[in-house]
Amino acid sequence: SLIGRVHRVPIVSDPWVFGCMNRPDSRPGYLAMIPKKHKGWKNSCPARVALLIPFYRPAGGVRKIRCPVLIIAANQDTLIPVKSLASTSESIEDCRLIRLDMGHFDPYHGKTLQRMLELEVDFLTQHLEKTR
Repeated sequence: SLIGRVHRVPIVSDPWVFGCMNRPDSRPGYLAMIPKKHKGWKNSCPARVALLIPFYRPAGGVRKIRCPVLIIAANQDTLIPVKSLASTSESIEDCRLIRLDMGHFDPYHGKTLQRMLELEVDFLTQHLEKTR
């Protein structure tokens, strides 16, 4: 802003309302991660973030990766297409892709979190044992 005030937009919203993430599961999934006792959290971020999203390419340099990689994809993810993760995994020399029946926000709590941790520990154990 020219006068020093930052315009803010919602991080998550309902599907019919503008927000950075506005899929049907975005608002409940994201808000479930915010601790109830955290009273200072506000559902907003600088609007300039929206200008960067079209240029964000997290898989841009994956061909350069030379270490083992684990990608866990959510089959019901409404934010990241599982096809794009499958394509990304094929571009990485030593990559293990695991597809689970879950949504984007499911890995952050409950039994799905526990399952994710088990998969990650197994992967790390397998690859770190090779270095001994």
